[in-house]
Amino acid sequence: MLRLLLVAVLIILIVILAVQNVTPAEVRFLQFAYEMPLAFVITGAAVVGALPVLLLAVVRQVSLGRQLRQQQARADGLQAQIKEMEEREKELRAQLHRLEERLAAQPPQTPAEQAGQTAQQAQQAQATQQSAEAPGAAPGPGAGQAPEASQEGDGEPGPA
Repeated sequence: MLRLLLVAVLIILIVILAVQNVTPAEVRFLQFAYEMPLAFVITGAAVVGALPVLLLAVVRQVSLGRQLRQQQARADGLQAQIKEMEEREKELRAQLHRLEERLAAQPPQTPAEQAGQTAQQAQQAQATQQSAEAPGAAPGPGAGQAPEASQEGDGEPGPA
């Protein structure tokens, strides 16, 4: 608002200056010489001086508008991410609540029951590991020997 007021005052001052100076003036530019009222010279000089300023202002406005659109698009993207994260948080909280309810519904276990489950889980894991190794098992110690040789306990070779 202040800027617009300053521009209006400046224009009024230029018009007053131009109207009070109506005497003819000779204007030379390169090889050309013109005679015209001094008011036209003053007004023309003001317009020519204002054009670069106006051009720079327009370029700046376009640049700021582009930046604003980019920032707005970025903000919209971030808002969408926030919304997705909030929905994910809500889902995780609901899942946590369901798990807490299931845990609360189970009877408490004694330490012996917990130890038994731990041992049972370890046995299951060991059995799973052994069954996974069995089909494609790499040769280990004693692999490749005949079954009779591996069962002998005296360490002497068998009859040949």
